[in-house]
Amino acid sequence: MKTQNRQKLIVVLGATASGKTSLARQLAQKFGGFIISADSRQVYRYMDIGTGKVDTFEELVDLKRQRNALCDRNLNLPADYVLKLEGVPHYMIDIVLPNEEYNVALYQKDVYAFVKNESPAPHFLVGGTGQYIDAVVDNWQFPEGEPNYALRFELEQRIASEGVESVWNELISLDSACAEFVQKNNFRRVARALEYVLSTGKKFSGERGKGERQFNVLKIGISLPREELYKKIDARVEARLKLGMIEEVENLHRARGLSFEQLHRFGLEYRVIADYLSGKFSSFPEMRERLKWNIHAYARRQLTWFRKGEDIQWISEYEKIQRAVERFLFYH
Repeated sequence: MKTQNRQKLIVVLGATASGKTSLARQLAQKFGGFIISADSRQVYRYMDIGTGKVDTFEELVDLKRQRNALCDRNLNLPADYVLKLEGVPHYMIDIVLPNEEYNVALYQKDVYAFVKNESPAPHFLVGGTGQYIDAVVDNWQFPEGEPNYALRFELEQRIASEGVESVWNELISLDSACAEFVQKNNFRRVARALEYVLSTGKKFSGERGKGERQFNVLKIGISLPREELYKKIDARVEARLKLGMIEEVENLHRARGLSFEQLHRFGLEYRVIADYLSGKFSSFPEMRERLKWNIHAYARRQLTWFRKGEDIQWISEYEKIQRAVERFLFYH
């Protein structure tokens, strides 16, 4: 595809709690665009507070109202499922149920199908899931073959009961190159990679490559000093707990039928609060501090991933970001 014929895609990325979503919404409002979420957990319905879809009670009520209206229409395609958050159209949010299988390959496929049929309005790909962003931007090529769900479940159960170490070591012993792009703390990805290796006898790393880029891309990275980022994370944890994050996890368990082991798959808030509800913490303060610590560690892993990326413009001032987007849209 010739460069001049590609659609333009503006990527806004950064660590959790860095302010990327708020900034992207300002840009979308300024340039008349829409947001494509690049968050591996926001794709799931009913996971609202812990994934950061909403920040206030009023936003939560409005999200549930929109969700009910969309569900009543029995929409089948992600492109048909659009939520307006703070007045900005958002796609790739709420598109699957928590008990359904979804992964980076499906995400890439859905985004590509959606963008090809979408209007020429500016596209903002926004989030902190590095693999989702890179899969879309770099046109990752994925291993072919039917999933072995029984084996995947077995591996996920091993991780839940024994920890990730043994499954990770088995994967690296069979396919050492996976260490370069499969994050050890991404339990689902580790299980999927080993599932592929054991099921096919092929190396997972050998099947992954890059195709021709589908977009002209501007990548903007939002970076904050480490201590400022930690303070924002801690304040957000406190706010989400007050908004009802524990009740959200409890509802997923009791009303939506997700076991505590299944909730572990979604990591961070859902893993820690599932452990709290199942009695693995001695007190609420202990759980709260563990949650903050885990999210600090997650933010560091996100930044490590992004620092390996190419062509990211790390900018902190909104005015400079706005000018960069303007140049890209109108003069590039």
